[in-house]
Amino acid sequence: MGFMGLRQEWTQGGEFEYDGEPVRLISVGVLMNATGPVAVYRLNNGKNHIEPVCLCCIANQPTDPPRSCPICGQAFKGKGWAGMAQHWKARHQDLMPYDRFRDTLCEAHQ
Repeated sequence: MGFMGLRQEWTQGGEFEYDGEPVRLISVGVLMNATGPVAVYRLNNGKNHIEPVCLCCIANQPTDPPRSCPICGQAFKGKGWAGMAQHWKARHQDLMPYDRFRDTLCEAHQ
């Protein structure tokens, strides 16, 4: 299951199937490897799912405004990310700190 399926589970908080077994998402972290940042999804079965980020690219979001949250889809007014910091900290801080989220964005999504 890729990012889009995991995103749906984050917002619903339910179990999903990964590698043939039911699991829950525990946390998301970002690490640097030789090719750039990768998202590490920690699952309750002790396994990790790793894939490259920018979170907005993985969520197939357009690079032109308006911007929207790559996790839940909430749209933001204007041409930038105004209000995103407050939104992220209120709704998604348990998945990844806001500063780390901002660091994952590619130049086109910044």
